[in-house]
Amino acid sequence: MKIINVHAHIWEDQDVDERIAHYTCDGMVKICVIGRHKARIALQKYNKLVIGLGIVFPGEDPPDLVDWYADEGFSGAKFICPRAPYDSDAYLAYYGKLAERNMVAAFHTGYVSDLGRDTSILWMHPMTLDRIARNSRSSATTSATPGTSTHVRWRWPFPMSTGTSREAPCARRRCPTSSTFSHLGPWKTWGRGSSSISCSTRA
Repeated sequence: MKIINVHAHIWEDQDVDERIAHYTCDGMVKICVIGRHKARIALQKYNKLVIGLGIVFPGEDPPDLVDWYADEGFSGAKFICPRAPYDSDAYLAYYGKLAERNMVAAFHTGYVSDLGRDTSILWMHPMTLDRIARNSRSSATTSATPGTSTHVRWRWPFPMSTGTSREAPCARRRCPTSSTFSHLGPWKTWGRGSSSISCSTRA
């Protein structure tokens, strides 16, 4: 079995080598690392293992940050803690740049711990992604960490990664291998310090 860890944060105060070791297990072939400068280091140091998603705080970070991520080899951007709903006009420039650079857009769509930012779970509601998906058709859109804000029971129009899990080898947690699933399943959200998200796919 080949395993792909689809959601692994490296924050700026964390050690890159320690985090990569934490997120790696037997059979791991790719790790999607989310972050900024530390994620760039991981992308450069573990270039055969790591796929980079640059973290973006909409309304705080400039849209040109997307260009920097693209130039540094990141494959997409992860949006979290917006200061207005994700589908606000002011944020369309981010998604336009992602489409121009053929990059993936990932969105945090559930409960978020206190990161010291003025935000709202309602601004991160998954239904705010509808307008984005309709107007950014050349850019792939995915939803991450649905969490407790929605408890969705319908089939999503977007691919989705699961919520955070303490277990890096996620094969035991019956992760879906298809691009969508119809309910949240058994995943739980844990604290920032030890979280890792992974999903398995069979070779």
